[in-house]
Formats: sequence, C-alpha cells, structure tokens
Amino acid sequence: DMRALVLLRALGKMCEVIKTFPEDLDADNAGDEISKKGLYIKLITDDPNGVLDLMKNAVNVDKAEQVKKPEQPANAAKKPQPAQKSAPEKSAPKPAQPANAVPKKHAEKHEQSMISVKLDKLNRLLDLVAEIVITEGSVISSPDLKKAEINLDRFNKSSRELKKLTDELQDVVMSIRMVPVSTAFQKMNRVVRDMNQKLKKNVTLVFEGQETEVDKSIVDILNDPLMHIVRNAVDHGIEDPEVRAKAGKTEPATVTLSAGYDSNEVVISCRDNGAGMDTAKLMAKAKKNGMLTKPENEYTDKEIFNFVVAAGFSTNDKITEYSGRGVGMDVVKKNLEKVGGKLYVDSKFGEGSVFTIRIPLSLSILDVLSVDVGGENFSLPVSAVSEAFSCKAESFITDPEGNEFIMLREKCLPLIRMSDHFDIPNAEKDVTKGIMLCCKDGGKEAVLMADRITVDQQVVVKPFSPLLDAYPLKESGMAGCSVLGDGSITIILDMKEFFGNYDFRKGE
Repeated sequence: DMRALVLLRALGKMCEVIKTFPEDLDADNAGDEISKKGLYIKLITDDPNGVLDLMKNAVNVDKAEQVKKPEQPANAAKKPQPAQKSAPEKSAPKPAQPANAVPKKHAEKHEQSMISVKLDKLNRLLDLVAEIVITEGSVISSPDLKKAEINLDRFNKSSRELKKLTDELQDVVMSIRMVPVSTAFQKMNRVVRDMNQKLKKNVTLVFEGQETEVDKSIVDILNDPLMHIVRNAVDHGIEDPEVRAKAGKTEPATVTLSAGYDSNEVVISCRDNGAGMDTAKLMAKAKKNGMLTKPENEYTDKEIFNFVVAAGFSTNDKITEYSGRGVGMDVVKKNLEKVGGKLYVDSKFGEGSVFTIRIPLSLSILDVLSVDVGGENFSLPVSAVSEAFSCKAESFITDPEGNEFIMLREKCLPLIRMSDHFDIPNAEKDVTKGIMLCCKDGGKEAVLMADRITVDQQVVVKPFSPLLDAYPLKESGMAGCSVLGDGSITIILDMKEFFGNYDFRKGE
C-alpha cells in the first residue's frame, strides 16, 4: 500500500484524482485488498500520454495503456485486466458490470453530480446563514411592530414562511458539512498497532457507532484529543499480559472508541477494560504535587479523577516516549473547551476507565427558550426543557432544612431559583406568579424558576471574550451569549454545568 500511496502522490501532481479502490489507502487492510483485487484509480487529465509514461515508470507496474470507452459487452469484459495492473484513468468497477447503454449514462450522470468544495467556502456559507438567523430575529421581533396600529396578519404569515425557509437552509448547510467520525477513528489503528509492537500488550481496538455523522470542524478538532486519549488508554489503562493473567482476567485487552448523539451533543468515548484508577494513589500524587485546595476527605471520586487532566500530573513514575511528562491531557481539555466541548473522566478500580468527550452538535446555531429574571435575559436550550408550567401553592414544598421542592405529577423535583443562582435582585419571589421550567440533563432533573418566558427562537451562539476568562462563567452554567432581535444580549445556559453546582441526592 506504500507503493500505491507513492504512485497516487505522483499522479496528484499532474492530474485530478477523483477516486481510488480501495478508497482508504491508509487502512490496515488496504495492502491485502490491492493484492487480491488490484488497485484502481479514477482520474481526469488533459495529458493522457504523460500519465501513461508516469505509470510505466512507477514501481511494480507491469503494463500501462490507454483504454478506450467500451461500445459493446465484449469490449467491456477485457477492460478490468489492464486496469488491475496499471491503474489507468478509467475506474474498473463500472466496466465489470454488463455494458448496457442506459445504466452507463445514469452512472456517468451520477458521478458528474459530485463536486469538491473548499471548506473555507462552507465556513463562509455557515457564517452567512448565522447572520441571516440573527437578522430574521431582529426583523420579526422588532419593537417597532408592537407600536404599529396596522393589521399584521400578512406580515406574520410571511414571517412564518421566512422562518421555515431559513430553518431548511440551515439544515441543508449543516448536512453538507457532515462527515462520519470513522475518518478520525481509523487513524487510531496505526497508533494502537505501533504501541502494540513496542509495549507488547496485544490491545484490540474496537469501534462503535463510527458511522455517526458530525460537523467537519468537529472531526478536525477530534484528531489530536483522540490520539492522546487512546495512547493513555493503551499505556496507562491496559496492564501487561502477565499482570492481567495474575488478576484472573481472561477477556482480551480492548480499547473501545464509540460515538453517538445525546440531545444536542456529539458524545465520543474511549473506554478500556484495564486496571482502572486507584483514587488513593491519585490523591497521594496530587498531594505530593501540591494540587489540593481543600481537605482530602472533602474530595469526591469525580474531583479526584479530574486530577488526571490537570497540568503537570502524571500517573507514570517513569518517563517513556508515550507518557510520564504530565503534559497532554490538560492541553486536550483546554482545546476542547475553546469550542464549547468538555472532557469527563470516570473509572472503576480493577475494571477499566472511560474518557468521554462531549461537543455541541452545531457549534453555532441553537434553538432556545428565552426567559426574563429580574430584568436580565437568559436562554435555555429547548432540548433541555421538557415543559413549562405555572405552580400552584399546594405543589410547593419546603423541607426542615430549608430546601425547596415542586411536586409535579407525583414526582418531587428540587426547585432552583435562577435569581438566587445568579444573585439577581428585584426578581419574582412568589412561586405562584413566576414561570416554572422542568429541565433535564443526563440523569438529573430539576425545576428552574424565572419571572416569565419572553420568546422561543433560534440564536447564534457567540463565545465569551477571553477578557472574561478570569471569571467562573462556565462553572456557573453559562455557555455563551447571543444578540436578540431588539439588540439586547442574552446569556445561553449549559444545563450540564448548571446542574453541576447542585447536589441532587437530597431530592431522591
């Protein structure tokens, strides 16, 4: 397959390569496929003689000749033979089928419908769609419309049609940018294979959900974090074969990469069936490095596991070419956070560890429900809000410790007053006069109280300025901000981080 890549690179300098069979020449089984079925390259060139000369001089090419377009089935049968050896410009799988005039035309039309577009142009198109969404909001929600004493029925009908079209435009643009995560997963094969040869751990790499499609920008972001996480899993997580045998582990050592969707996020996880992490050992290392900020007994397992992604922390006592320097995972975490992503660590001692990456499905446009709290505007992702309702006095409960709960259809849910969370004065205090929002994220569920709902709309998520990095905005549950139709600013909430500030065990 290396010789195939060399030939492909040489051809790419003098003509346009459309497709190859096998498609991924970097894949582990590419060499086997080429030896069994041959190498096929489809290309476009203005200089067929130059291409033929190049291929004749290439390594391991027995024969190279130009093949004319077949007119009869008899001619078509001969065509694959030179293609298998010399990889000329015509793709082999097509002539291998019966040369029937009608299907041939259809096939050609299908291929002509494909077009390559620079990612920069798609990025610009997505930016324009985002600006259209903002402008649409400012037109439809214009304060001037509330003052006009005219019939707005036709305007409202047209605005609904406009919203429908902009939604469709957004969906089409996003779908154009979608690519399967398998492109990032497949690159990990080589990482594991190289480490197996040097560490002799015989790790098997397993993929789950690799057909999951995500935005192209997300796949580009994933390459570096995945490499670090997979290396960690093989080097730190998986034990040596002798150690596994002593522990009575009979199952093969595996690292599993899985991908899927969870509400409005792409979830990529890397789990291993190795030794897991010892919280006592991690705590001792963190204490030695002076990383503790509170008494040892106050740290939860989740907080202890987070030491693993802290700068300067390494569980390896000896430095190898793969790990031990205490750099890598902290950089991965910071890079993911720049695009609104998060990294979570979980482990069971003796059973294995899981590193989970969560990245917003769309890095720009979000459906939200905007609410008013004491004159301040906040937006909650629609995917996180299961229902909105008014609370009756008999549904409001306070326990002896002063914790507040709302009874909703025989479920007792904790009440979180947004005014208290964000320390906003002048907000509505009476639970019967405010609006209640039942919100879910992961396994957590609670009722948030706001003054009133202002609008249900799409917003373009804008990250906070780096000048605000000194403030714990993300930790308090703020994901970003956006501009509303009337020119005001709304704060977009991240429900996972928001709920992370509360202990839900009280309400169970």
